[in-house]
Amino acid sequence: MRTAKKVVIGVTACLLTALALGGMLWWKPWNAAAAGADEQSGTSEAVVVPLERGTLATSTKLTGRISYGDPIALPASAGMLTGLPEAGMEIGRGATVYENEGRPVTLMVGARPFWRELSVGSEGEDVRQLQQNLADMGYYDYYVGDKYDWYTEQAVKAWQKDLGVEKTGVFLPSDVVVTSAAPVRIDRVTGKLGESGVSPATYTSPERQISAPLTSGLEKEIEVGQKVEVKLTDGSVLEGEVTDIIPGKPATGEEEEVKAQAIIRAEGIEDASPGEVRIAAIHEGDSDALLVPITALLANADGQYAVEVKRMANGQATIVRVPVEIGRVSNTKAEILSGDVAEGDNVVVSR
Repeated sequence: MRTAKKVVIGVTACLLTALALGGMLWWKPWNAAAAGADEQSGTSEAVVVPLERGTLATSTKLTGRISYGDPIALPASAGMLTGLPEAGMEIGRGATVYENEGRPVTLMVGARPFWRELSVGSEGEDVRQLQQNLADMGYYDYYVGDKYDWYTEQAVKAWQKDLGVEKTGVFLPSDVVVTSAAPVRIDRVTGKLGESGVSPATYTSPERQISAPLTSGLEKEIEVGQKVEVKLTDGSVLEGEVTDIIPGKPATGEEEEVKAQAIIRAEGIEDASPGEVRIAAIHEGDSDALLVPITALLANADGQYAVEVKRMANGQATIVRVPVEIGRVSNTKAEILSGDVAEGDNVVVSR
């Protein structure tokens, strides 16, 4: 009897052990624990940032050069050069540029050069240009028009007296040189004393500027008034804007292509060394764009993009992959045009 009881007890113990093992194999508690650990890792270790609205500024990269602009040759002298300017000189309206056969040649401003003598009775736009210059130089304080009258003659005589030449009251075009603006900076002296009928020097603007060549595509993209950032060779950055676009010229049978130029002014450029600089032309986007960090974007196999969004479901944090359409892209952020996301949604930027 004792032997039979021992057998029954042993069999029962084996059955219980087998059932327990079977239950564990069916339930797999270690898999459940592992699954819970993976889910926790996916949410708690994810670094998220909220989507925000703002302005996305993108930029176009350009290469430019700091200079005083392209030098322009002064018109050839009417006679022998008897006095020359010095390179680097800044000459204002009414100041002497050079000497022509002992007579000082004065700088005036206008749209075109003077081509004829003017005296009482002369009429035309050149008379108006002369009167405006005499007024700006302090010699003429009457009505600026297109008739050379007694008042104009008196103003010319007063100017001639200060020049130290004969007071005839007759204006001679050889006594002046006309530029589109003043003051000007003498870039290089090209004439020599004693030469006749040659340009005495080249000149530029007295202000430093940045010129950047533009391809035909960039010529359509860059605009006057556009804000720029200029990175100098020492690493410092100046803020400026595009002040002019000089159109390019296509290549012809005899001449090479001339690229368009963006002319840029920047505060502090006067203290910068001439040379090559890097330029970022800023493009301002929508001021209320939904912005996402670049690091949050995931590329899909179809070439589209998605973001991972951390959301709450049934009281538990989960990460959901959401397709999005993006627009403009900067170095750090992108504009979301569409997708099931909104301002304030937490997107994953790293795990």
